[in-house]
Amino acid sequence: MKIAVTSDQDGLNQAVEERFGRCAVFAILDTDSGAMSYVPNRAREDSSGAGVKAAQQLMDLGVDLLITGKVGPGALEILKEGDVRVESWVAGTVGEALKRFGGKGGSEQAPLTRC
Repeated sequence: MKIAVTSDQDGLNQAVEERFGRCAVFAILDTDSGAMSYVPNRAREDSSGAGVKAAQQLMDLGVDLLITGKVGPGALEILKEGDVRVESWVAGTVGEALKRFGGKGGSEQAPLTRC
């Protein structure tokens, strides 16, 4: 399973970003391999439709679960159609979010990829 968490910087100790479409990066944990990657949100600076474009990007990456703050209705519809579960949680760090929602929290020692 792939879990994506919105953030403004790379790293497990970074806060979960509340704004899905405007986050800087998606921290993605592959729970099967334990690999962490930090993927820039290509839609962040778009003047409109950032959430919808970010949702499509996550679908293209094969994400199964998204942990973020707020998701707009258009993006939420796309994620639902793609069977991506969405959990709203911004009470802590990326690592805490991963632990809370079924990941092992990742590891800075795990293979790290910057896409």
